[in-house]
Amino acid sequence: MSATDAVEFRDGHHAARPASAGPQPNARLTGIAAGLEPGTAPDLGHGGGGDATGLARQGWRVTAVDVSAVAAGRPAGPAAAHGPTGRIAAGRHDPGESFPHGAFDLVSAHCPHTPPTGKNT
Repeated sequence: MSATDAVEFRDGHHAARPASAGPQPNARLTGIAAGLEPGTAPDLGHGGGGDATGLARQGWRVTAVDVSAVAAGRPAGPAAAHGPTGRIAAGRHDPGESFPHGAFDLVSAHCPHTPPTGKNT
């Protein structure tokens, strides 16, 4: 599958689902992060924004990125409604082509951008 096909697939995947009114973070991630001094973290493949929102609630500054422009446009809304504002910056990145700039204290990659193979999609 080409990179263009993967982007189209992820855009369609996220466009077909409404933005979550209360995205839930990965409990394992927030449990680990709770024991750390909050700093900066990219959330790679943020999808619905749950992990980014959960980290922001704990005081982290999060760069939420997704290969999908649809997903990249969503985390600010849930964060404003369910977490502290100003702690999440969203953007579209394809890790094969670009990566958020900066130094990071933690990397969240529970749903990295991987092109679907057709086996589980």
